[in-house]
Amino acid sequence: MILLTTRFCGKASWPFCSAYTNGVLQSEPSFRRLYLRLDEARLTFNADAFEGMGYIFRHRLVDDNTDDLVNFFHHASGLNSFQKRRYLETRPQVLRGLVNLKDFRHCSLPNALRGLFTELPVPSTEPSASAFIHLLVSLFSERFTQCNPDLGITRDEIYLLCFSMIMLSVDLWSPSIKNKMSKREFIRNTRQVATTTSDEFLGNLYDNVYIVGHVVLIDCSGPPFRRSEVKAILVKNQPLPLPAF
Repeated sequence: MILLTTRFCGKASWPFCSAYTNGVLQSEPSFRRLYLRLDEARLTFNADAFEGMGYIFRHRLVDDNTDDLVNFFHHASGLNSFQKRRYLETRPQVLRGLVNLKDFRHCSLPNALRGLFTELPVPSTEPSASAFIHLLVSLFSERFTQCNPDLGITRDEIYLLCFSMIMLSVDLWSPSIKNKMSKREFIRNTRQVATTTSDEFLGNLYDNVYIVGHVVLIDCSGPPFRRSEVKAILVKNQPLPLPAF
């Protein structure tokens, strides 16, 4: 009974790991030991992603191939989001596979994008931030288009709309920009790169960013009212590098 309970609880915490099928349990037939190692791997990963993955590969908890890594990151809970992003930006095929498992059907565009950046946050002080934003938005645009064919918006238009929202976020939230972009200006400017979308659709994008918050810097939530804590957040993060088209 104790063995069954341990196995059930462990599988609930770790729905996927290669050790279930790669023979590790034949040489070390102990689910308790396996789950202790997985818990230790999570602690190590949350301190340093690369040390954590080294531990995982050493103990054959997850095999070092794209499919197993995609399934591991898709199912594993409790992993530090910043460490997860640090590792995945060095494994673009794993990142692509992970994004392709996302279900964006019937999701609003800004909420879906914001959710992805919540899972894989980008610290704007790192030199690789701009390149990672471009990569993630590119993968997101492809997947979002696949999930929502009825929108009638192309992958390229989704990509450009994402960057329009990112630049709107920077405009609304940066304390150094005094003259904030209005909804009318946003619709007029965005209309030039998204010719098939309606004014109502573009206006809803503006309203979402203004009301819900920044689509990349998740700390900046809610309307961009003049609050001292907002300025402190932006000073801490530094301005995001504007994307170059």
